[in-house]
Amino acid sequence: MMADRKRLKFWEYVAKKYANRTDVWFEAYNEPAFWLQSGAGTNIPQIVSGGKVDNIGYKNGCPASPLTSLYFVGMQDIYNVIRATARADNIIVVGGADWSWSWNGVLVAPRKPKPGMEWCNNQVCQDGCGIDPGIDLMIGESPLGEGYPAPVPWSSRRWGKNVIYATHPYQSKGGQRPSQGSTCDQWISGAINGTGQICSEQCGWETAFGFLSQYVPVIATELGPWEGFSCDGSYISCQLDWFGSKGISFTAWAYWGNLAAYCNVFPTVVNPDWSPNGYGKAVFDILVGK
Repeated sequence: MMADRKRLKFWEYVAKKYANRTDVWFEAYNEPAFWLQSGAGTNIPQIVSGGKVDNIGYKNGCPASPLTSLYFVGMQDIYNVIRATARADNIIVVGGADWSWSWNGVLVAPRKPKPGMEWCNNQVCQDGCGIDPGIDLMIGESPLGEGYPAPVPWSSRRWGKNVIYATHPYQSKGGQRPSQGSTCDQWISGAINGTGQICSEQCGWETAFGFLSQYVPVIATELGPWEGFSCDGSYISCQLDWFGSKGISFTAWAYWGNLAAYCNVFPTVVNPDWSPNGYGKAVFDILVGK
């Protein structure tokens, strides 16, 4: 579920072909998930920087893999190829962990020392004084040096330019699954703030991706009701209103109509006869300013 090194050659070719066209965006890799060994898709360092998985073998009922090790590249590697190798300045969309759901852990401000510095200055600190320098795993500039200083005072890194951070906040994510007809105030606070302690599928919108919008562009490239949830437009209306308050962009996924096209099975904005369903009507109202 991660890009291998062959994808770098793909991006070198494609980025050179469409370099610097303002009407062409590059999505580095859709729905990355680093889970082969850990069983989780929330490992941000590997999503950003790539890595290696050993002893792939047998996993979740699938046939044993002929591979013993897998080297994979991260979003930073793909960004570097597009910028430095292909010399393309196009907008690049990068997806977070857990199938492009969460960016939790990519930017964490320093925490105060624990215990307090008064104690640390007067004791022998066997394991240090708990000083946390913060975490900055944002996409950095390429070797060309085209980026800009990180807009947080505690980081000395330079971030890559023209990068949009993507999320896929389906109704099945966020720890809140409102029923049809529920009003925003009955559930949206829980969806924003989260209901669980671990930032996986129970993480709230703010912790998963909303916090990034104060620093970089954020876009929901897939969203909507799915996996047995209702097709009325109330959920999407509430979610998109919150996106607007945070300056988060979105694309409605997807425009797909046939006999099996029901939005509680697949996140489509139309009914089987191609007429707009509740989800589609809610998106339309947002777009036209209703």
